[in-house]
Parts: sequence; structure tokens; C-alpha cells
Amino acid sequence: METLLHPLVRSRPFRELERALAGEAPPPVLGGVTGSLYALLARALLSETRGRWLLLVPGETEAEGVFGDLVLLGADPAEVALFPPGVDGAIGRARVVADLAEGRPPRVIVASVRAVVDPVPRPDAVRGAQLLLKVGAELPRDDVVARLVDAGFQREAVVDQPGTFSVRGDLVDLFARDGRAPFRVEWLDEEIEGLRVFDPATQLSVKVLDDAKISLLATEIEAGGAGLAQHLDEGWTVLARDAAALADALETHLRRYEAAERVVREEGWQEISELREVLTSRLKAPASLALNFGGQIVAASGTTFENAVETLERVTRGKPTTVLFFDGESERDRFVSVLEDHGDDAARKVRDRKVSFRVGRLHEGFHSPFLGVSALSHHELFATPMKRRRRVIEEEAVVSKAIENFLDLAEGDYVVHLAQGIAQFIGLRREMKGGAEQDFLVLRFKGDTLLHVPASKIDLVQKYVGGKGDAPQLSKLGSVSWAKRKQSVKDAVTDMATDLLELHAVRARKPGIQHAPDTAWQQEFEAAFPHQLTPDQGRAVDAIKGDLESSRPMDRLICGDVGYGKTEVAMRAAFKCVMGNRQVAVLVPTTVLAQQHWESFRERMKDYPVVVESLSRFRTKAEQKHVLEGLATGAVDIVIGTHRLVQGDVEFKDLGLLVIDEEQRFGVGHKERLRRLRTNVDVLVMTATPIPRTLHQAILGIRDISPLGQAPRGRREVATEVVPYDKGMVRNAILRELDREGQIFFVHNRVQTIDKVARDLQKLVPEATFVTGHGQMPERQLERTMLAFIERKVDVLVATTIIESGLDIPSANTIFVDRADMYGLADLHQLRGRVGRYHHQAYAYFILRPEASVSEIAEKRLRAIEEFSRLGAGFQIAMRDMEIRGAGNILGPEQSGHIAAVGYEMYCRLLDMAVKRLKNERVVMPEEVEINIDFTAFIPDAYIPDRRLLIETYRRLGRATTEAHFEQVVAEMRDRFGPPPPVVEEFVLVARIRALMEFLRIQRLEIMRGEGVALHARRLSKLRRAVQAPPEGVRVLRGRILLLVHRKPFAGPGELLTFLERNLPTDGIVSPQQERHPGEGSP
Repeated sequence: METLLHPLVRSRPFRELERALAGEAPPPVLGGVTGSLYALLARALLSETRGRWLLLVPGETEAEGVFGDLVLLGADPAEVALFPPGVDGAIGRARVVADLAEGRPPRVIVASVRAVVDPVPRPDAVRGAQLLLKVGAELPRDDVVARLVDAGFQREAVVDQPGTFSVRGDLVDLFARDGRAPFRVEWLDEEIEGLRVFDPATQLSVKVLDDAKISLLATEIEAGGAGLAQHLDEGWTVLARDAAALADALETHLRRYEAAERVVREEGWQEISELREVLTSRLKAPASLALNFGGQIVAASGTTFENAVETLERVTRGKPTTVLFFDGESERDRFVSVLEDHGDDAARKVRDRKVSFRVGRLHEGFHSPFLGVSALSHHELFATPMKRRRRVIEEEAVVSKAIENFLDLAEGDYVVHLAQGIAQFIGLRREMKGGAEQDFLVLRFKGDTLLHVPASKIDLVQKYVGGKGDAPQLSKLGSVSWAKRKQSVKDAVTDMATDLLELHAVRARKPGIQHAPDTAWQQEFEAAFPHQLTPDQGRAVDAIKGDLESSRPMDRLICGDVGYGKTEVAMRAAFKCVMGNRQVAVLVPTTVLAQQHWESFRERMKDYPVVVESLSRFRTKAEQKHVLEGLATGAVDIVIGTHRLVQGDVEFKDLGLLVIDEEQRFGVGHKERLRRLRTNVDVLVMTATPIPRTLHQAILGIRDISPLGQAPRGRREVATEVVPYDKGMVRNAILRELDREGQIFFVHNRVQTIDKVARDLQKLVPEATFVTGHGQMPERQLERTMLAFIERKVDVLVATTIIESGLDIPSANTIFVDRADMYGLADLHQLRGRVGRYHHQAYAYFILRPEASVSEIAEKRLRAIEEFSRLGAGFQIAMRDMEIRGAGNILGPEQSGHIAAVGYEMYCRLLDMAVKRLKNERVVMPEEVEINIDFTAFIPDAYIPDRRLLIETYRRLGRATTEAHFEQVVAEMRDRFGPPPPVVEEFVLVARIRALMEFLRIQRLEIMRGEGVALHARRLSKLRRAVQAPPEGVRVLRGRILLLVHRKPFAGPGELLTFLERNLPTDGIVSPQQERHPGEGSP
């Protein structure tokens, strides 16, 4: 960024600032350092002086913006540090203090007033609180483990959260509390042999390191903590652009801390009076001179492209050096594309004014005719708000973990055996069979009959999911009743699949609305969108546009967790439809959500000739009549409403797109009306109930699905606690949120007592303002209430579950749910999704009242909501909810009984087979293969000590189908658990033999000593013709057994596999890109 830096460094005010700082006088008063000119000035001081600077600003958001701009403008990240406030910033503060205490201070610290009064460890606590790991260094593994335990790290089987570690033989996984990255350390004797960074989602290594420094500092500061001022020596200078505003902000924060003095002292924070004296003396020191750098805020002319060019023309008058920043390359490329579409005149204006384009997130621009420099972001150019993002080390999208891990077995779980039915899993047992040691899954059936399933056949067994909390009835081993039950469900899913396919076929035969490619306005609209799409969102948008531009009517499901950006995708689809002169209906489940969507759609499209209206009980009868007339005449382009939209008096002139949010929440009558509506229009359905992969595979041929499995960049998981009601806890949590200028939801779902709850909270926290909202309020009053909260006129909204669906308020980041035991699991997950949608750490407190008894099912729900708090947890939530109360939420109540009869996984198998049969595709049900070979082959406990991980590994090997798949699984085992011992290698070979037998439809393999390998198959003649052995090497026994002659004993499974591959056809066993899932057979 030298083009911006040079004019500033050469300016008279900067040279005077240098001279003033070289003397002993107080720092001068700075004027005209608006926006990112403040960061640019700090960048210039870094390059031109040797000083150290504390950039102190009133608020946290401003501090994050200044820090981001400073790095963007060319400051060395190693020389600057952000000093974050609050409990969630404790590690970041401690990290800065550690650098100060150990003689490695940054040259610039950016901090808010609140941050400098929050606690950090004292210097003596910092020293020695870091663990240095270096490849080749002698550092016993047990010494490292002891240090982790002493530092309060939790030992877990799987490391995917900060502050945890695991030990597996010579491997240690550890995740520092600063959350930067988890590390995998490998030892050879007492020497560190390897050091890698691994992905906590996949558990696979992603980067090899030579050394690493791990912070062992605790997140909570013990008694005797200090503030930042105690760590800064005389070499530091406060660089403030408005000292008076800082002093006022400091007084505000200190008064709040003094009001909570008891809490402050309990947490050991520095005395308030001492902090006031240290900081205010520096802030209010008399200035020797005032310097003005002439910076001005950039005021945009409007939100259209023409307005943007006009703004750019005005800012660049006089041809200053100008840099225009874009969040990403896609935004920059869209701007250039639209610029070219607007003709040579617009392009010439930008080119002549010496405007350069850069990719980077500039938080606040500036314009200084005095310096002859300007910098602005595309958000400012188009007057669109910037969504603030938390500063992260690598802003990679978080991908939801696969559901299979949740379905792993634990002792006592109910399971479904593919051939035998429902049983109870007793455990994994190691037993001798024919002189060889192997692992078996022991299943208990009706009458306490036990079945021992070899670990290599684990794919025949799945966890039973689908009941309503009650224990399912166990099947009788060997009985025909299980086959009859499967047939009954098979008939039911065939009927369902037939209906779905018929609807799909009817829609496919009808000519759809074929939209034109994107218009210039569409590109302009998307260029001004204040988000950077995740890759999944981008794919979904492209797929929808492909649907809209084809002649086939669209029927697409957008499936993603709460807060994953489904509405953003729908808004782009709606705009494209309107550009094609068609109307759009957006159907939502609640009045409050309809109101918010209406306002957000109107705000987003206000600069285009798009009329957006709403239909809900918030509108008067006269307003509703006006909207209905507009829909009938075509005057209304987009209507957003509740079930009011599907009533008989609603007529559209030319409906082109129907968007349905959470379809399962509408009644049977409404769904029937929707069914009639959707036969000849494009349909986009959105759901926050994620569809697991197995069900996705089963219905893939019936509906188009676009999963959103990646969290928006910078999202943080919501800190979740299930807690008894405690006044002190509630007060402190509310004050903490107010302290960072946030808002709070308090959900109380009883209208009769909600006003009393609000009054009690007002007495408890008089510093806050409260308002109540519930569905029985008069429409206008509820509308005013919600508007007051959205516009931040009140601090706390005490409400019923009217806030549950889709409500998006960035400043609300703490939620309390009173009597959490009274809610369903999906409801709790949706409520938690109201917070944590932007860069702040969010908190969800699920409150239990001590006087109320909690049922066993409610306890299961609460354990699940606390356990599954990470990003993308909706998959686990959906499956656990199905386990607790049935599967109606995913497939509708009419299918719940069928799922309960055979279990979710078996239901998906049967549905998948039904769809394939109806589409005339080949269907093969995987058969139980019996392999009688006496080789010791298993995975020892010493190699994978955790039973859950052990079963997961067995399952992955059981699902592998090709040599490439097996190599992939073994490589992952080697990475996660170390080199596999010989007995594990033997098991892999046995699993490969089983995969070959399944592919060839061989039911049984046994070794006949001195004779060869006997193969039992239904289609023996077909197998005989395909055998590649010479005639003398093949015999048929008793007309149904094929014997491959081999006189000598096999030395091990490796020799047996080589023999089989040499004599049997193995071409086309499933392509390396395809992996067998439950519900899929061999091709």
C-alpha cells in the first residue's frame, strides 16, 4: 500500500508529528484522521519511527476494524496485536501480555476502552506458561501430558475443541485454548519425531511443522489479575484521535464495574481506582500542539451502480491517489463486469481518475483532498452495510461433520441387523474362533438369544433410530416376522416413492417458465450484497439459476443449519424471477418472521422497481385488501406472508416462484393448497432440519437438493449451558452483553406469567430496558414491540417462541430459555440459532427451575443440546430428535410408524431400493457373507483405545469397496493412530476379501485344508464361467459349491487375497470415487 503511504509520510502534519514525538512533550492532538486514515497513520509511524503505540478507541467493533485495516494497509502482522475484551477475549489478551512479559512485544496494540480494564494474568503468571515443541528435541511424552494436565487441559478420546488433548500410544493430539489450530505430536522413544496441524472436523493432518509454541494459559484469570496498563512501560505512547471521547467511555465502563464491585473482586480484577488513575492520566495529558490531516468520511450517493460511479467521480475530483477495496475477487470481478456493461463512458471515468482495485476487507474508508489520497470499500461505494466479521487466523469455512459418527454404537444401544432384525448391542468382544483371535459384535435378541457378528461384517449392523423414547420390541432370531415387517415397510415406501415420482413426472412434463440469463441489474444487485457467499451457497445459487433458465419447473430443497444463509440464496432467486416479469410468493411459518423478511427484502431492493408487500395479521384489513388487489393485477412483485398466502381469496396475475420456509410446520390443509399451487411454478423449499446423507441419497432422484453444510466465515459456535435459575448468573450475563453494546432474548413461553417475569428481570437489572412480546398481543402492539427491539431501542426482549424461526438480529448475542425442559430438541436448537449469527461470541442459557421435576426424555434433550453445540450440529440434533420422539420432522408423521418398525437406516435402504426399482435401475440388496478362515485379525485396544473410535474404524473398513478406498482408510488410520501393527494389517486384508466376495455375490467362503477354497454362490454357473483359473484348478462340489484348488495351506490373508484376485474376475468392482453407504448394494 505504498501508493497511499507516501503522500502521508511526505505531508507537513506527519513531519511535525515525528518531531513532536521525538521530544518529551505530550503527544499532539490529532484531527481529521477519520476512518482508515487512523490505521494508515499508525502504519506510517511503524515504518518511519521506532516507537510503540497503543491505539485506543471507544468500542470493540471499532478496535477490530482499526486492527483489520492496519494489517490490510501493509503492517507486518507480527508487529501488531488486537487486545480483545470480555470473557471470550481472555486468551487473546493473555497472548499479548505473554509477548510483553517475555520481551517480544508488538509495536502496536489496538484496544477498546473496555479491553484495557478487563483482566489479564500478571507477568509472573505468564512466564513459563508456554510449551515449546520441536521436531528432534528430547521431550518425554509423559512430561508433556503432565504439563497439559497441570494446565487444566481435559483428556478426551477425540480432540476437536480448544483446551483438550488425547493420548494414543506414541501420538498426542492437543488443542491450545487460543483456538488457533490443533496439533498432532508423534514420538520415537523420548524424541519428538513428527509435528503436524490437523483438521478438527476430519481429524486428518493438513500441515507438517518443524516446531510450534503452545499456550497453556487458562481462560479464567485467578485472583490477582491485572489490566493492560500494568504491563506497558514508558516506551508506549497512546495514539488517540479523540481523547475526550475516550475518557468519557472509560468513565462509563468504570462506573459499571464499580456497580458490580462484588463480581469484580471475586474474579480478582485490578482495583478500579488504580486503573482510572493510570489510564485517565495518560488520556487527559495536555497536548502541545494540534495537527489536522484533513480526512473526511465518504458519503455515498445511493445504492445503484450509477450512484456508485457518481460517488467515485466526486471522491476522485482532483485526481487523488485512490484505492477501491473489495471483500473478495468475485466482488471485484462483478464490479468490473458491470462497469463494462455500462459502456465506455463509465469505464473511462474510473480509468481516468487513477483508481486502482484491491482485494481486501477495508472496514471504513476516508477521503483527504489535503493529502491527495482516498481509500474506500465497495460497501461504502454502494451504501450497503458491512457485516462485521470476527478476526480469525485463517477464515476457512467450517464444514459440518458427517452424521455417521453420531450413529456409532455404544453398549446397551438398540440396533438393527440387516437379516435378523432388532436387537440390543451387548458390546464388542474378542474371542477365539478356529484357533484364531477375532473381534465380534455381540447382539441380544428376543429370549436372550445371542448372535456374534464378526467385526469385518459390522456394516450389517446399524444403530436403531426411529422410536419415541420407548425401547423397541426385540426380534426373534431366525424368525420370519422380521422379513414380513420389512416387506410391509417396503410396500409403504414404494407407495410413497410412487407418489413423489408421479408428481416429479407431472412437473417435468409441464412446460416451465424459462428465464433469461442474468441481467445487468441482477449482477449489480449481487455485487452490492453485503456477504461473501460460502462455496455451498455459491453452488446453490448456480443450481437455482440453472433450474430457472431451463424449461423444466424447479422443485429444489435448500437444506442447511440455522444461520447458514438460506435466505440470502432465496433473495437472489426472487430477484431473478422478478427480472423475468414473474411474481414471487415467500411463505413463512410465523408473523414475526414475515415482518422481518418483508423489511429486509424491501431494504435490499429499494433502489430497483420491485414492489415488495406482506400478508399477515400485522396488516390491517384495508392493507390486506390493497395487497390482494396488487397480486391480482400484477402491481405487487414479491409477497411475503404466513399461511394467509394460501387462503382461497389470494390470486396471482403471474406467479413464477414459490419459496416455502419450513414446509413441515404448515398444516395438512395448507400443504394440499401448496401441492396444487406448485404443479406449474418454480418451487424453492428451505428447511433448517438437515437431511442426513443416507436419506439424501435415497430421495436424490426425486428432488433436487442443495445442502448448505458450511458456516459463514467468522461464525463461532454458541457457548451453551444448561443451568438452574440463579439471579446472580442472569444479572451478570445480561450486564456482560450490555457491556459490549449487545441485546438479549429471554424466552418465557407462558403468556399468563410473561409480564411478571419481565418485571422481576427489570428489578434484577435496572440498568437495562425491557419489553415483552407474545402472539396474543394486538397486532399493532406486537409490531411496535418487535420494531423497537430490532431498532435497538430496548436491551432485552422477553418473549414467547414467536422469535423461534429465522429471526436475524445481529446485535442480539445472549439468549435465556426459561423452563428449557418444556421444549422439543429441534425447538431448542432453533432458539439457540437466534444468536451467534455474526462475529461476537454468543451465549445460550437453558434454564431449569428448581421447583420443577424434569422428565427422562427432557433430560435426554438437554444433554443433547449441550453436547451438540458446535457449528453444523443440526445433523446430530435432527438424528437425536428422531431418536427421542420419532421421525415425523424429517419425513412427515405418516412415515414415523414405518421408521419405528425397522429403524431409520433400514427405512432408507428400502426407500432407496424402491426409488431405483421405479426408475428401472438395478437394485442389489447386500447379502450376509460368511467367511470361515482361521487368521488372527483384529484392531487391538492398544492401537485404538477408545471403543467409539474403534467401532467407527471397523465400520469404515466394512464400507470400503476398492483398493483405493482401503488405502485411504489405512492412510487415515496411520495419521490418527500411528503405524498399524501386523494384526491390523491382517484385518484390512480380511476386509478386502469380504468386499471381493460381496461384489461377486458369493455367500460363503471357507478353506478346505489340502484341497482349496470353497465358494458358495446362488448363480454358480455364471461364476464358473467367469473364473480365470485353468480347468484343472476348478471343481464343482455337490452341484452348488465351486472349489478353487490350492493344496498348500495359506500363510495368511495376504496370500489368500492374491490367490482369489488371480483366479476370480475383479474388473469394475465399483469405481474409486464411489463408496458404499447404508442402503446401497453392489452394482
